[in-house]
Amino acid sequence: MRQFLLCTAVCCLVLLPLCVGGKRVVFMPSPFTSHTNYHTNVARTLARQGHEVWLTMPDYIVNRRVLDTTNLTVIEYQTLKNFEEIMTAAFPGNYFKGLSDDFSRVLSTVLHVFSSVVDGFSYKDAVSRYAPEMPFLTIDMLVARAEIWLVTTEHILDYPRPSMPNVKLIGGTLTGPGKPLPPQFKSFMDDAKEGVVIVSFGSYVLSPPEPITQKIMNVLKDLPFKSVFRSNISSPNSKKILTSSWIPQNDLLAHPNTRVFVSQCGNEDQYEALFHAVPVVCTPIFIDQFYNAERMRVKGMAETVDLNTVSTDQLQSTILKVATNTSYKQAITKASELGPKEHPKHKDDTTPALDSLPSVAAPVCGL
Repeated sequence: MRQFLLCTAVCCLVLLPLCVGGKRVVFMPSPFTSHTNYHTNVARTLARQGHEVWLTMPDYIVNRRVLDTTNLTVIEYQTLKNFEEIMTAAFPGNYFKGLSDDFSRVLSTVLHVFSSVVDGFSYKDAVSRYAPEMPFLTIDMLVARAEIWLVTTEHILDYPRPSMPNVKLIGGTLTGPGKPLPPQFKSFMDDAKEGVVIVSFGSYVLSPPEPITQKIMNVLKDLPFKSVFRSNISSPNSKKILTSSWIPQNDLLAHPNTRVFVSQCGNEDQYEALFHAVPVVCTPIFIDQFYNAERMRVKGMAETVDLNTVSTDQLQSTILKVATNTSYKQAITKASELGPKEHPKHKDDTTPALDSLPSVAAPVCGL
């Protein structure tokens, strides 16, 4: 499952020397907003360092205009299918239908094998398309000859593992200090002296099935905290439960009144929780989220529940346990104290490595 995520998140960077001393770097991320956003952040850093950076992006992401592409050349391409809509319909829908773990493992294995053989998210002729003056190499050849790998993980949350000098860990590069909250969120958070529970299942799950939604609402109404719930539904009590289809998640987690984060435990969610030392109730739904949730649980930062099977009482008691038992806060605070030593170097650590590489014959691939 985790290998499938890494494989589909491959972003090939084609390097081309420029007369000004920088290089042309072409990012080709998989066509999902979260993946593209991560690569866009790295791309902006390289642009600030003097490189000419191009970023390929499907039309449906370009049209949403939610990504900061400052100083980047965006290459828009047309797609016959909206992969995000397919993802939204397939994985969360199947999860909430209560499909067995065995079926989920089989599905992940099939997707992993397919993605290992077929790369549907990048041009096979990328070199001739973006660097026609250079010797032609296919994407497969570029990956095989990669001299540097950028991997969206880091040592703090992950398990110990061997690595190589040409592997640069860039997990959590989108995370940072909180920004001022919009007025509606600021007043709600500031007035919540009893504490706030932040609930979000990501941008793909804004409308869970009615039984799941009702279960969550029943819990939030009875908790001794206020709640911010990212969803498309209306709040039964706006003074206690604030609902919105969009939330400034990182900024909410940075607020001192935040007590616990109920999250599907996506890639960036876990790093935001780590950065701001907010313990988590993990509700993994698909792909890498189960792996992310389990390693946070093992490290004492979180508890994990299955939204399909957990009862209302069990969900409420789990949230209360994580919010009030100081061991969870202590564990994630200790890990978070190591975070600032890691995060600042991520954003600029790749630049010297890129500067030392020759042209397109030495490709860069980021996971």
